[in-house]
Amino acid sequence: MLDSIRNSAQSWLIKVAFAIIILAFVLGFGYSALQNQGSGENIMAYVNERPIFLSEFQARARMFYPNMEANTLLQDGVLQELFQLMVHQELMLEQAEAMGITASDNEVREYITQIPYFQGVDGYYDADLYDYHLASTGINPTFFESTVREQLILEKFQNYISLSVAVDEQHAREDFNYLAEQVTADLLVVNPEDFLNATQVLESDIETYYEEHAEDFEVAERVRLSYLLFTPESLAPLAEVSDEEIQAYYDARKENEYMQMEQVNAKHLLFKVASDADEETAQAAEAQAWEAHTRLEQGEEFVAMSEEIQANATNAEYQDLGWFTAEFMDPDFVAASFSLEPGTYSEPVRTQFGWHLILVEEHKEPQPTPLADLEEQIRQTIAERKAAALHDDLLDTAIVQVYAGDDLETIAQDLGMELRESDLFTKEQNLSDAAITEDNLDDIFALEQGEVTDWTVSVDSGSLLATVVESRPRELLPLDEVRGQVENLIHDNQAMLLAMARVEEVLDMVAESPALPPELEAQLVETPPMYRMPEYNQGSFIPQELTDAAFDAEPGEWLPQHYTVFGSFVLARVSDRILPSDEDWETARAEFMENAVDMERNSLLEAYVKALALNSEVNTVNSAERFWMKPVAESLQ
Repeated sequence: MLDSIRNSAQSWLIKVAFAIIILAFVLGFGYSALQNQGSGENIMAYVNERPIFLSEFQARARMFYPNMEANTLLQDGVLQELFQLMVHQELMLEQAEAMGITASDNEVREYITQIPYFQGVDGYYDADLYDYHLASTGINPTFFESTVREQLILEKFQNYISLSVAVDEQHAREDFNYLAEQVTADLLVVNPEDFLNATQVLESDIETYYEEHAEDFEVAERVRLSYLLFTPESLAPLAEVSDEEIQAYYDARKENEYMQMEQVNAKHLLFKVASDADEETAQAAEAQAWEAHTRLEQGEEFVAMSEEIQANATNAEYQDLGWFTAEFMDPDFVAASFSLEPGTYSEPVRTQFGWHLILVEEHKEPQPTPLADLEEQIRQTIAERKAAALHDDLLDTAIVQVYAGDDLETIAQDLGMELRESDLFTKEQNLSDAAITEDNLDDIFALEQGEVTDWTVSVDSGSLLATVVESRPRELLPLDEVRGQVENLIHDNQAMLLAMARVEEVLDMVAESPALPPELEAQLVETPPMYRMPEYNQGSFIPQELTDAAFDAEPGEWLPQHYTVFGSFVLARVSDRILPSDEDWETARAEFMENAVDMERNSLLEAYVKALALNSEVNTVNSAERFWMKPVAESLQ
């Protein structure tokens, strides 16, 4: 629950602090999207007299919405919201400047030295690594440091504006009680499948249903294509890759991309200790671990001893961990296992899971993945890069041959390409190995059988030329072909009606008396505790509308309607209302108070920036929708 509160408290602050996101973007994707800042043609708007650059807007849109459709970006106002957030950032920077808030060179330097990209294996700042990362992504150091400076100024501004925020503990406790209160309910599940044996379907029922629902048994227009695919992957077999090229590609990456992390191959015996265990339980587990360690010191074999202890102690677990790196393991476990020599075991090691004895069998220092393991992968990568360069020439040659009257089979033979043939597919299904764009799909389905495309058909990662081998119009499937499906649908509908009748019967029954007959009481299933807020019930199968209704009812009271869960009808009786205890509050108090302050800071800062916006002047260079919103949305596709 506290995680959700924490995320909610910080959401708006995160949205307006864009600079650090741009740091991640330019480091991950390069500087090209931002390198044209400064030209008048690149300015999309002014906030008072501060410019907002189109290239920066595009970079942020690409970072936030890499897979969103252009129409969605426009119709849902996503890009407009992003633009407003950038306006808010400029307003904050302008106000910070007026208030004299700055970031010194020393602060910028300190911030940069803490960025992991620029730290060596020892965890300390490495100036050479800094120069390398900036140079390799084409980032101008002056621009980068200016972006860091803006981030620091924004953080200072936000902290200054919200400095006076305080939260009264009594009100915080009331909010906590409201958010942390839980409710449970007894559910009576009425599953339509339980009524299937009571249904009966006649031949006349099947024929009537088929006639009345004919559109449900129609198949959309379908085509089968013969086609030449021009993508890096499909053209890769045409590109020759030498052993020298593979070696050079490998050598350039073996010290970073292909470097394997340090690893150990180990076994361990764990004496589990629950996170909420008392001190006596933890000490007892530690004593077990030391006792086992003494047995090892006396010469017992690790595996045999561990298996025996596991069989006799309920809190003991023996496991062969195999090879692992330090990345996802407990730090204390890593420190112990990576310091052991092969063939040796540790003293008892405490982690969040309990007490461990560790036996290390093998140890591998960091080393590059052998070329033999990567050779085919590298060959394919280089071949696809070369093939990408062949794309335009091969496609142009093929189109010329189409105009000359050659069929696709002849063109495939001349170019050394594979002529592919699809299964029958609808527009919705699309081509299985290369999705055709929506506009081109309409053109493909408009082709006459045997007609060859004399234009470029756009697909994922490339193009194709195609001819329609077979075309089938929209058609109604024969009854004999769908008879079983129709019969099952009728059985399901009848079972649904019988189940609904049972639901109404039970609702009438509990309206008179909340007590159910014993045979129905025995069928009740209690829900896990439910919170008011849906984000706190993640993973729950209970519909939120049922939860909301349960919080409006008293224990023992039946909810007046049914709910649908996984195709079954559910009736619910509230069984308990659970308020958080004083102990719950004491456990959560510090973090809850901190997050309550964050939420107040969030609200204050949002109101402050909106007030700034009311007194500011924002001028777009051209009509927003016509000149930059739509092109930006389309550029992300």
